[in-house]
Amino acid sequence: MDEFLARKGIILIDHKPDVEAYLNITHEEMASLPPEELGQMGFALARYAYYVQGVINGFIARANICKKQIERIIAPKAHKYAGASREDRRMAAILDNEEAVGWLDLLEKAEQAIDMLSYMPQRIQDMSKAALETQRKQWRSYGKI
Repeated sequence: MDEFLARKGIILIDHKPDVEAYLNITHEEMASLPPEELGQMGFALARYAYYVQGVINGFIARANICKKQIERIIAPKAHKYAGASREDRRMAAILDNEEAVGWLDLLEKAEQAIDMLSYMPQRIQDMSKAALETQRKQWRSYGKI
């Protein structure tokens, strides 16, 4: 999916090679790292989780702007459309307005980005915690804690 989006010129997040290597590390590989590197790993992953959450928040803000713009455009006209439900009338009003359709397209893209990224911060944060916990265990075994 990332490659497809990149070909379309849509880049959701900056990929950091060191962070990606950390995210793909096995439990055995993590356990073999020295405590100092585990600390660096934990810190790098925590920062990346924060960054990804910021990207998601940006897409949420874009989606909210799109929703407000759509409502601003269609609010005066939506009641004029026939439809079985309020949502049907709302969609008819959007589809009848080129500007609203443009905002709807942007809204859909923002929501897709949110859907694609929403699981990542927690997964990255979990890896950060695992690295720091492994570091603590190593320090204890060395008698430094």
